[in-house]
Amino acid sequence: MIEELKEALEPYGENLDHNYPHPAARWLFTVKSDTEDLAEEKADIFRKFVAKLIWVMKRGRPDVEPTISFLRSTRVK
Repeated sequence: MIEELKEALEPYGENLDHNYPHPAARWLFTVKSDTEDLAEEKADIFRKFVAKLIWVMKRGRPDVEPTISFLRSTRVK
């Protein structure tokens, strides 16, 4: 599972090595109306990332289900 997550995060090129007390922040379900759509290349990376997170969620991290479900149902188009 760790390798799947590393592979999913690789295209972002950012250091996401932080400890968080909970996988969902209180602003999780807040959507900014003034944001632009992602470019097609980044949107494709995002869709693949969410798909990998679904795999991880179903196999060992049920605590991230609200976060992943929100991304899948509202942010992936």
